[in-house]
Amino acid sequence: MTLLPLLLGKPVAWDLATAQTLIPSLLGHLAYGAVTVAVLALLSRRERQIGPGLLVRAAAAGLFTAAVLGLGRHGLIVGALVGASYAVIFGGPREGGGPAQIRGASFGFAWWVLAAVTISPLLGGHGLEWAPAAVRTAVASLPGYVLLGAGTALLTCWLGGLSRAVFSDDVRHALEGRLAGGRVISIWHGVIAGLAGGVIFTGVMVAVSLLPVVATLVGSESAVVGLAIHLLVSQVVGVTYAVFFRRRSFDPASGIGWGVSYGFLWWILGNLTLLPVLLGAEPRWSAAALAVSFPSLVGHLAYGAVLGLVHQRLEARVSPWHLSRSGRDPESRGAGGDATRSTAFPATRFRQTRGFSSAAPNDTLKRSHQIVTVENLFRSVPARIA
Repeated sequence: MTLLPLLLGKPVAWDLATAQTLIPSLLGHLAYGAVTVAVLALLSRRERQIGPGLLVRAAAAGLFTAAVLGLGRHGLIVGALVGASYAVIFGGPREGGGPAQIRGASFGFAWWVLAAVTISPLLGGHGLEWAPAAVRTAVASLPGYVLLGAGTALLTCWLGGLSRAVFSDDVRHALEGRLAGGRVISIWHGVIAGLAGGVIFTGVMVAVSLLPVVATLVGSESAVVGLAIHLLVSQVVGVTYAVFFRRRSFDPASGIGWGVSYGFLWWILGNLTLLPVLLGAEPRWSAAALAVSFPSLVGHLAYGAVLGLVHQRLEARVSPWHLSRSGRDPESRGAGGDATRSTAFPATRFRQTRGFSSAAPNDTLKRSHQIVTVENLFRSVPARIA
Protein backbone atom coordinates (compact mmCIF):
# COMPACT_ATOMS: atom_id res chain seq x y z
CA MET A 1 0.00 0.00 0.00
CA THR A 2 2.93 2.35 0.51
CA LEU A 3 6.30 1.40 -0.96
CA LEU A 4 5.11 -0.15 -4.22
CA PRO A 5 3.07 2.89 -5.29
CA LEU A 6 5.96 5.19 -4.36
CA LEU A 7 8.44 3.12 -6.40
CA LEU A 8 6.05 3.14 -9.34
CA GLY A 9 5.63 6.89 -9.09
CA LYS A 10 1.96 6.67 -8.13
CA PRO A 11 0.18 8.41 -5.25
CA VAL A 12 -0.27 6.49 -2.02
CA ALA A 13 -3.91 5.59 -1.37
CA TRP A 14 -4.85 4.48 2.13
CA ASP A 15 -8.62 4.55 1.67
CA LEU A 16 -11.02 1.68 2.35
CA ALA A 17 -11.66 0.87 -1.31
CA THR A 18 -7.94 0.42 -1.99
CA ALA A 19 -7.53 -1.72 1.10
CA GLN A 20 -10.37 -4.00 -0.04
CA THR A 21 -8.81 -4.51 -3.45
CA LEU A 22 -5.51 -5.44 -1.77
CA ILE A 23 -7.00 -8.19 0.42
CA PRO A 24 -5.43 -10.95 -1.74
CA SER A 25 -2.04 -9.27 -1.31
CA LEU A 26 -2.63 -9.04 2.45
CA LEU A 27 -3.41 -12.74 2.69
CA GLY A 28 -0.37 -13.53 0.59
CA HIS A 29 1.86 -11.54 2.93
CA LEU A 30 0.33 -13.26 5.95
CA ALA A 31 0.85 -16.68 4.39
CA TYR A 32 4.44 -15.76 3.57
CA GLY A 33 5.11 -14.69 7.14
CA ALA A 34 3.45 -17.78 8.63
CA VAL A 35 5.41 -20.18 6.41
CA THR A 36 8.66 -18.33 7.10
CA VAL A 37 8.18 -18.53 10.87
CA ALA A 38 7.20 -22.21 10.67
CA VAL A 39 10.31 -23.09 8.65
CA LEU A 40 12.57 -21.16 11.02
CA ALA A 41 10.97 -22.93 14.00
CA LEU A 42 11.52 -26.33 12.41
CA LEU A 43 15.14 -25.51 11.60
CA SER A 44 15.76 -24.46 15.21
CA ARG A 45 13.96 -27.42 16.79
CA ARG A 46 17.13 -28.42 18.64
CA GLU A 47 16.72 -25.35 20.84
CA ARG A 48 13.29 -26.56 21.98
CA GLN A 49 12.22 -29.70 23.75
CA ILE A 50 9.60 -31.44 21.61
CA GLY A 51 8.76 -34.86 23.00
CA PRO A 52 5.88 -37.28 22.54
CA GLY A 53 4.34 -36.10 25.81
CA LEU A 54 4.15 -32.50 24.61
CA LEU A 55 2.61 -33.55 21.28
CA VAL A 56 -0.03 -35.66 23.04
CA ARG A 57 -0.87 -32.87 25.53
CA ALA A 58 -1.17 -30.24 22.80
CA ALA A 59 -3.26 -32.45 20.50
CA ALA A 60 -5.55 -33.37 23.41
CA ALA A 61 -5.88 -29.68 24.30
CA GLY A 62 -6.88 -28.88 20.72
CA LEU A 63 -9.45 -31.68 20.65
CA PHE A 64 -10.98 -30.60 23.96
CA THR A 65 -11.15 -26.93 22.96
CA ALA A 66 -12.76 -27.75 19.62
CA ALA A 67 -15.33 -29.93 21.39
CA VAL A 68 -16.17 -27.18 23.90
CA LEU A 69 -16.59 -24.65 21.07
CA GLY A 70 -18.87 -27.06 19.21
CA LEU A 71 -16.90 -26.94 15.97
CA GLY A 72 -18.19 -30.31 14.75
CA ARG A 73 -16.35 -33.36 13.44
CA HIS A 74 -14.15 -31.43 11.05
CA GLY A 75 -13.45 -28.97 13.85
CA LEU A 76 -12.13 -31.80 16.01
CA ILE A 77 -9.67 -32.76 13.28
CA VAL A 78 -8.58 -29.14 12.91
CA GLY A 79 -8.27 -28.85 16.70
CA ALA A 80 -5.91 -31.83 16.87
CA LEU A 81 -3.84 -30.41 14.00
CA VAL A 82 -3.72 -26.98 15.64
CA GLY A 83 -2.53 -28.50 18.90
CA ALA A 84 0.12 -30.72 17.34
CA SER A 85 1.45 -27.94 15.11
CA TYR A 86 1.51 -25.54 18.08
CA ALA A 87 3.72 -28.00 19.96
CA VAL A 88 6.04 -28.48 16.98
CA ILE A 89 6.47 -24.77 16.23
CA PHE A 90 6.55 -23.30 19.74
CA GLY A 91 7.64 -26.24 21.86
CA GLY A 92 6.71 -26.02 25.53
CA PRO A 93 7.63 -22.48 26.61
CA ARG A 94 7.01 -21.77 30.30
CA GLU A 95 5.56 -18.37 29.67
CA GLY A 96 2.43 -18.41 31.81
CA GLY A 97 -1.22 -18.71 30.86
CA GLY A 98 -1.65 -15.09 29.73
CA PRO A 99 1.13 -14.90 27.14
CA ALA A 100 0.18 -18.41 25.98
CA GLN A 101 -3.37 -17.22 25.22
CA ILE A 102 -2.16 -14.27 23.17
CA ARG A 103 0.32 -16.43 21.29
CA GLY A 104 -2.38 -19.05 20.72
CA ALA A 105 -4.90 -16.47 19.47
CA SER A 106 -2.38 -15.26 16.88
CA PHE A 107 -1.68 -18.87 15.94
CA GLY A 108 -5.42 -19.46 15.54
CA PHE A 109 -5.62 -16.49 13.18
CA ALA A 110 -2.78 -17.98 11.11
CA TRP A 111 -4.68 -21.26 10.96
CA TRP A 112 -7.79 -19.40 9.80
CA VAL A 113 -5.85 -17.97 6.87
CA LEU A 114 -4.37 -21.39 6.10
CA ALA A 115 -7.40 -23.63 6.59
CA ALA A 116 -10.59 -21.59 6.12
CA VAL A 117 -9.40 -19.09 3.52
CA THR A 118 -6.90 -21.18 1.56
CA ILE A 119 -7.10 -24.96 1.95
CA SER A 120 -10.90 -25.28 2.25
CA PRO A 121 -11.66 -23.58 -1.12
CA LEU A 122 -8.91 -25.57 -2.80
CA LEU A 123 -10.32 -28.87 -1.52
CA GLY A 124 -13.78 -27.78 -2.65
CA GLY A 125 -12.53 -27.27 -6.19
CA HIS A 126 -13.09 -23.52 -6.18
CA GLY A 127 -9.46 -22.55 -6.55
CA LEU A 128 -7.67 -19.98 -4.48
CA GLU A 129 -10.43 -17.59 -3.41
CA TRP A 130 -8.82 -14.60 -1.78
CA ALA A 131 -11.27 -12.07 -3.17
CA PRO A 132 -13.02 -9.71 -0.72
CA ALA A 133 -16.37 -11.48 -1.11
CA ALA A 134 -14.89 -14.92 -0.33
CA VAL A 135 -12.96 -13.58 2.64
CA ARG A 136 -16.11 -11.89 3.95
CA THR A 137 -17.86 -15.27 3.86
CA ALA A 138 -14.96 -16.96 5.68
CA VAL A 139 -14.95 -14.30 8.41
CA ALA A 140 -17.75 -16.19 10.16
CA SER A 141 -15.22 -18.87 11.17
CA LEU A 142 -12.53 -16.42 12.32
CA PRO A 143 -13.71 -16.06 15.97
CA GLY A 144 -13.82 -19.85 16.29
CA TYR A 145 -10.23 -20.21 15.09
CA VAL A 146 -9.01 -17.45 17.40
CA LEU A 147 -10.69 -19.05 20.42
CA LEU A 148 -9.44 -22.47 19.33
CA GLY A 149 -5.86 -21.25 19.25
CA ALA A 150 -6.10 -19.40 22.56
CA GLY A 151 -7.78 -22.31 24.35
CA THR A 152 -5.35 -24.85 22.94
CA ALA A 153 -2.34 -22.82 24.06
CA LEU A 154 -3.79 -22.24 27.53
CA LEU A 155 -4.63 -25.91 28.10
CA THR A 156 -1.23 -26.98 26.78
CA CYS A 157 0.40 -24.60 29.26
CA TRP A 158 -1.73 -25.91 32.13
CA LEU A 159 -1.12 -29.55 31.26
CA GLY A 160 2.61 -28.87 31.05
CA GLY A 161 2.59 -27.30 34.51
CA LEU A 162 0.59 -30.21 35.89
CA SER A 163 3.04 -32.67 34.35
CA ARG A 164 6.01 -30.88 35.93
CA ALA A 165 4.28 -30.72 39.29
CA VAL A 166 3.52 -34.45 39.28
CA PHE A 167 6.60 -35.96 37.66
CA SER A 168 9.40 -33.46 38.36
CA ASP A 169 11.46 -33.45 41.57
CA ASP A 170 13.35 -30.26 40.71
CA VAL A 171 13.00 -27.86 43.65
CA ARG A 172 13.23 -24.90 41.28
CA HIS A 173 9.65 -25.60 40.23
CA ALA A 174 8.57 -25.09 43.84
CA LEU A 175 10.08 -21.60 43.74
CA GLU A 176 8.13 -20.43 40.69
CA GLY A 177 5.62 -17.81 41.70
CA ARG A 178 7.13 -17.18 45.17
CA LEU A 179 9.73 -14.55 44.36
CA ALA A 180 7.39 -11.57 44.16
CA GLY A 181 4.14 -10.27 45.63
CA GLY A 182 1.66 -12.87 46.86
CA ARG A 183 -1.24 -14.16 44.84
CA VAL A 184 -3.87 -12.68 47.15
CA ILE A 185 -2.66 -9.11 46.70
CA SER A 186 -2.36 -9.77 42.96
CA ILE A 187 -6.05 -10.65 42.88
CA TRP A 188 -6.88 -7.36 44.58
CA HIS A 189 -4.79 -5.60 41.96
CA GLY A 190 -6.94 -7.29 39.33
CA VAL A 191 -10.13 -6.15 41.04
CA ILE A 192 -8.98 -2.52 41.15
CA ALA A 193 -7.59 -2.54 37.61
CA GLY A 194 -10.70 -4.23 36.26
CA LEU A 195 -12.93 -1.68 37.95
CA ALA A 196 -10.89 1.17 36.47
CA GLY A 197 -11.15 -0.34 33.00
CA GLY A 198 -14.87 -0.96 33.48
CA VAL A 199 -15.46 2.70 34.31
CA ILE A 200 -13.76 3.71 31.05
CA PHE A 201 -15.73 1.08 29.14
CA THR A 202 -18.99 2.42 30.59
CA GLY A 203 -18.87 5.41 28.24
CA VAL A 204 -19.05 3.12 25.21
CA MET A 205 -21.78 1.01 26.83
CA VAL A 206 -23.90 4.11 27.38
CA ALA A 207 -23.25 5.46 23.88
CA VAL A 208 -24.46 2.28 22.14
CA SER A 209 -27.22 1.48 24.71
CA LEU A 210 -25.73 -1.85 25.75
CA LEU A 211 -26.46 -1.56 29.48
CA PRO A 212 -30.14 -2.63 29.16
CA VAL A 213 -28.99 -5.60 27.07
CA VAL A 214 -26.57 -6.65 29.80
CA ALA A 215 -29.35 -6.27 32.38
CA THR A 216 -31.41 -8.91 30.57
CA LEU A 217 -28.94 -11.48 31.91
CA VAL A 218 -30.81 -11.27 35.24
CA GLY A 219 -34.25 -10.62 33.77
CA SER A 220 -34.17 -6.84 34.01
CA GLU A 221 -34.11 -3.97 31.54
CA SER A 222 -32.79 -1.29 33.89
CA ALA A 223 -29.65 0.54 32.84
CA VAL A 224 -28.61 0.79 36.51
CA VAL A 225 -28.78 -2.99 36.89
CA GLY A 226 -26.87 -3.35 33.64
CA LEU A 227 -24.19 -1.00 34.94
CA ALA A 228 -23.82 -3.01 38.16
CA ILE A 229 -23.46 -6.26 36.19
CA HIS A 230 -21.04 -4.63 33.78
CA LEU A 231 -18.77 -3.40 36.59
CA LEU A 232 -18.93 -6.78 38.32
CA VAL A 233 -17.94 -8.58 35.13
CA SER A 234 -15.17 -6.04 34.60
CA GLN A 235 -13.72 -6.93 38.00
CA VAL A 236 -13.98 -10.67 37.32
CA VAL A 237 -12.13 -10.25 34.02
CA GLY A 238 -9.58 -8.11 35.86
CA VAL A 239 -8.98 -10.94 38.33
CA THR A 240 -8.41 -13.39 35.47
CA TYR A 241 -5.95 -10.93 33.96
CA ALA A 242 -4.10 -10.69 37.28
CA VAL A 243 -3.90 -14.49 37.48
CA PHE A 244 -2.76 -15.03 33.90
CA PHE A 245 -0.39 -12.06 33.54
CA ARG A 246 1.06 -11.92 37.03
CA ARG A 247 4.64 -10.56 36.87
CA ARG A 248 4.56 -10.38 33.05
CA SER A 249 4.51 -6.58 32.68
CA PHE A 250 7.87 -4.90 33.22
CA ASP A 251 6.85 -1.35 32.28
CA PRO A 252 3.67 0.58 31.41
CA ALA A 253 4.10 -0.09 27.68
CA SER A 254 4.17 -3.86 28.15
CA GLY A 255 1.21 -3.64 30.50
CA ILE A 256 -0.83 -1.74 27.91
CA GLY A 257 0.20 -4.21 25.22
CA TRP A 258 -0.89 -7.24 27.22
CA GLY A 259 -4.08 -5.48 28.27
CA VAL A 260 -5.11 -4.48 24.74
CA SER A 261 -4.47 -8.03 23.50
CA TYR A 262 -6.49 -9.47 26.37
CA GLY A 263 -9.29 -6.97 25.71
CA PHE A 264 -9.47 -8.08 22.06
CA LEU A 265 -9.64 -11.71 23.14
CA TRP A 266 -12.46 -10.93 25.54
CA TRP A 267 -14.34 -9.07 22.81
CA ILE A 268 -14.50 -12.35 20.89
CA LEU A 269 -15.09 -14.53 23.94
CA GLY A 270 -17.46 -12.22 25.80
CA ASN A 271 -19.39 -9.97 23.45
CA LEU A 272 -19.51 -12.26 20.42
CA THR A 273 -19.76 -15.64 22.16
CA LEU A 274 -20.73 -15.80 25.84
CA LEU A 275 -23.23 -12.92 25.90
CA PRO A 276 -25.42 -14.28 23.06
CA VAL A 277 -25.19 -17.83 24.44
CA LEU A 278 -26.25 -16.68 27.93
CA LEU A 279 -29.18 -14.85 26.35
CA GLY A 280 -30.29 -18.05 24.60
CA ALA A 281 -29.00 -17.21 21.12
CA GLU A 282 -26.21 -18.44 18.87
CA PRO A 283 -22.72 -16.88 18.94
CA ARG A 284 -22.56 -13.76 16.78
CA TRP A 285 -19.71 -14.71 14.49
CA SER A 286 -21.06 -13.53 11.14
CA ALA A 287 -19.49 -10.66 9.21
CA ALA A 288 -22.57 -8.49 9.80
CA ALA A 289 -22.50 -9.16 13.55
CA LEU A 290 -18.79 -8.31 13.72
CA ALA A 291 -19.46 -5.02 11.94
CA VAL A 292 -22.31 -4.15 14.32
CA SER A 293 -20.10 -5.01 17.31
CA PHE A 294 -17.31 -2.64 16.26
CA PRO A 295 -18.14 -0.06 18.99
CA SER A 296 -17.90 -2.85 21.55
CA LEU A 297 -14.47 -3.74 20.15
CA VAL A 298 -13.32 -0.18 20.75
CA GLY A 299 -14.63 -0.36 24.31
CA HIS A 300 -12.90 -3.67 24.98
CA LEU A 301 -9.59 -2.35 23.66
CA ALA A 302 -9.88 0.76 25.85
CA TYR A 303 -10.83 -1.42 28.81
CA GLY A 304 -7.81 -3.66 28.19
CA ALA A 305 -5.42 -0.73 27.92
CA VAL A 306 -6.55 0.74 31.26
CA LEU A 307 -6.62 -2.71 32.85
CA GLY A 308 -3.06 -3.52 31.82
CA LEU A 309 -1.69 -0.10 32.75
CA VAL A 310 -3.31 0.10 36.20
CA HIS A 311 -2.38 -3.49 37.02
CA GLN A 312 1.24 -2.90 36.03
CA ARG A 313 1.50 0.23 38.18
CA LEU A 314 -0.07 -1.52 41.18
CA GLU A 315 2.10 -4.60 40.76
CA ALA A 316 5.27 -2.51 40.45
CA ARG A 317 4.73 -1.28 44.01
CA VAL A 318 5.15 -4.78 45.48
CA SER A 319 7.00 -6.62 42.69
CA PRO A 320 9.77 -4.50 41.12
CA TRP A 321 10.62 -5.35 37.53
CA HIS A 322 14.22 -6.33 38.35
CA LEU A 323 12.96 -8.95 40.81
CA SER A 324 10.14 -10.35 38.71
CA ARG A 325 12.21 -10.51 35.53
CA SER A 326 15.11 -12.30 37.20
CA GLY A 327 13.00 -14.63 39.28
CA ARG A 328 10.03 -15.59 37.16
CA ASP A 329 11.67 -18.54 35.38
CA PRO A 330 14.80 -19.99 36.93
CA GLU A 331 15.50 -22.30 33.99
CA SER A 332 15.56 -19.45 31.48
CA ARG A 333 18.88 -18.18 32.76
CA GLY A 334 22.23 -18.92 31.26
CA ALA A 335 24.35 -21.93 32.01
CA GLY A 336 27.10 -19.78 33.56
CA GLY A 337 27.50 -19.33 37.33
CA ASP A 338 23.84 -18.60 38.12
CA ALA A 339 22.11 -18.67 41.46
CA THR A 340 19.49 -21.18 40.35
CA ARG A 341 21.68 -23.45 38.28
CA SER A 342 21.44 -27.21 38.86
CA THR A 343 23.49 -28.33 41.80
CA ALA A 344 23.98 -31.37 43.96
CA PHE A 345 22.81 -29.40 47.00
CA PRO A 346 19.24 -28.23 46.16
CA ALA A 347 18.19 -27.95 49.78
CA THR A 348 20.90 -25.36 50.46
CA ARG A 349 19.86 -23.33 47.43
CA PHE A 350 16.19 -23.61 48.36
CA ARG A 351 16.74 -22.09 51.79
CA GLN A 352 18.89 -19.31 50.39
CA THR A 353 16.53 -18.36 47.53
CA ARG A 354 13.46 -18.10 49.72
CA GLY A 355 14.87 -14.87 51.13
CA PHE A 356 14.52 -13.08 47.78
CA SER A 357 10.93 -12.02 48.35
CA SER A 358 11.79 -9.83 51.33
CA ALA A 359 15.27 -8.69 50.31
CA ALA A 360 16.22 -5.37 48.84
CA PRO A 361 17.89 -5.33 45.36
CA ASN A 362 21.41 -5.09 46.82
CA ASP A 363 20.67 -7.87 49.32
CA THR A 364 19.34 -9.99 46.46
CA LEU A 365 22.61 -9.63 44.57
CA LYS A 366 24.59 -10.48 47.71
CA ARG A 367 22.52 -13.60 48.32
CA SER A 368 22.97 -14.65 44.69
CA HIS A 369 26.75 -14.24 45.10
CA GLN A 370 26.65 -16.29 48.31
CA ILE A 371 24.83 -19.13 46.58
CA VAL A 372 27.29 -19.18 43.69
CA THR A 373 30.17 -19.18 46.17
CA VAL A 374 28.71 -22.14 48.10
CA GLU A 375 28.18 -24.09 44.88
CA ASN A 376 31.72 -23.42 43.65
CA LEU A 377 33.10 -24.39 47.08
CA PHE A 378 31.45 -27.80 47.03
CA ARG A 379 32.36 -28.37 43.40
CA SER A 380 36.01 -27.58 44.03
CA VAL A 381 36.34 -30.04 46.96
CA PRO A 382 36.75 -33.20 44.80
CA ALA A 383 39.35 -31.46 42.65
CA ARG A 384 41.35 -30.41 45.72
CA ILE A 385 41.21 -33.91 47.22
CA ALA A 386 42.40 -35.43 43.94
